[in-house]
Amino acid sequence: MAEAESTKGAEGKDLSFFFDPKSVAVVGASNRPGSWGYRIALGIIEGGYSGKLYLINRNAEAVLGRRSYRGLTEIPGDVEVVIIAIPAERIWNVLRECPGKKVEGIIIVASGFGEALGAEGKKLEKEIASFCRMHGIRVVGPNVSGIYNMHARFCAAGEVLPSATPSKITFLCQGGYAVHNVVARARSKGVALGKFVQTGNEADLQCTDFLQLLGSDPESEVILMYIEGLKEPRRFLKVAQNVAAKKPIIVYKGGKSEAGVRAAESHTGAMAGSFAIHKGFFKQAGCILVQNFETILEIGHAFTFYPPLKGSRVGIVTQGGSWGVMLTDHIYRKGFIVPEFSSSLQRKLRDFGLPYRASTRNPVDFGAAGLSLSKKARLSIVDALLSSAEIDALVFHGYGLRGLEPDIVPEWVRERQKDEEEVLRGSEEMMRAYEKPVIFGCHLSRFESATIRNLARDGIPVFSRLEDISDVLLSLFLYYQPSREGSSV
Repeated sequence: MAEAESTKGAEGKDLSFFFDPKSVAVVGASNRPGSWGYRIALGIIEGGYSGKLYLINRNAEAVLGRRSYRGLTEIPGDVEVVIIAIPAERIWNVLRECPGKKVEGIIIVASGFGEALGAEGKKLEKEIASFCRMHGIRVVGPNVSGIYNMHARFCAAGEVLPSATPSKITFLCQGGYAVHNVVARARSKGVALGKFVQTGNEADLQCTDFLQLLGSDPESEVILMYIEGLKEPRRFLKVAQNVAAKKPIIVYKGGKSEAGVRAAESHTGAMAGSFAIHKGFFKQAGCILVQNFETILEIGHAFTFYPPLKGSRVGIVTQGGSWGVMLTDHIYRKGFIVPEFSSSLQRKLRDFGLPYRASTRNPVDFGAAGLSLSKKARLSIVDALLSSAEIDALVFHGYGLRGLEPDIVPEWVRERQKDEEEVLRGSEEMMRAYEKPVIFGCHLSRFESATIRNLARDGIPVFSRLEDISDVLLSLFLYYQPSREGSSV
């Protein structure tokens, strides 16, 4: 694909203006809290958008303290993007005004089309798309929550995100509310999105058009996708193969069961199809297909945080022998090797102070050493493991003493929390130096341990579920191996 065409969707039009428009009009902007017109207008304002913003409400002189216009024709000058947040039956009144304002793109928030009215609704979608294409206008939607781009401080997705830190992760989806839920939860872990777009019913633009755009977007290093169905699977296949050669595409497929297919049809009007067929299809496309939607953002974050995984050998260090056994089971079931360390490496670990009651074979059991190992000794052991040629990645599980509030946590606990945080942060530094992933796990969450809270605040992943650790390892392995074909996590 030529670079000149790489940012263009269907019919060769550059779609990047949707993420960074020079001017935006919100039709249906409202003073009524909770309404889509209120949420989108407030998100744009509080998000810090620096372009020209026009709020349109035919029944109000002002919205959110700003002047309101009765229609597009009252706006001085042209408008690049129009967001329509009014009922479906009133949309044509707005569409007819768009050509005269030289509108480039329209985002239709309203529902009540193909997903609800069946054939009649799909016919209406085709009429809207046909009218807009005739005038050189591209359409996102209908039935969407919008778009945001935190790199440009443009937040038009019904979410107020002024404090969100932009990341190099972009989420492209057909259904949006579940994505907002996952993002809200992940934000407390220091994980965020940089860009988001929901394509909804895809009357005009499809997820494939934006995937093609994002393939050459330097602000999108990882692309996450929620897909219910594809209208042009062959075109998606070609685009995805080109994009996956440059950056990871991580997909969650909605509508796996027969009942789920029916639900997808009533959600976005998508023909979801057989999941077994889709599984092979996404593998051929070079995508990583995940089974657990709740962790898709964490897996995306993994690709921005960890160095490439260059092999299948995993070392394990735990603060408890039983955790080591269970981790070994999970990792082994994913196809990884948990090798027994060589006698020379085990002797080296003993030289740092590991007592004979503590295993050095792999997993390495810090817990059995009790308090006999100093902070320096623990860091030396991690260094010895990462510097060896015997492993390609390290899982470090079990650090994170219970306790959050300094005034009620005993002094000895605070001291140990300080030491364990320094060990974990030192291990992260060694991960960078040796370019081998070091994945942290803890049975406690950021709401139970000050150590885990502090790491999460800085965007350092700590996984509480063993299967999430093995899923992250497998995702990294599937993408970074030269012979990979894409598969399922």
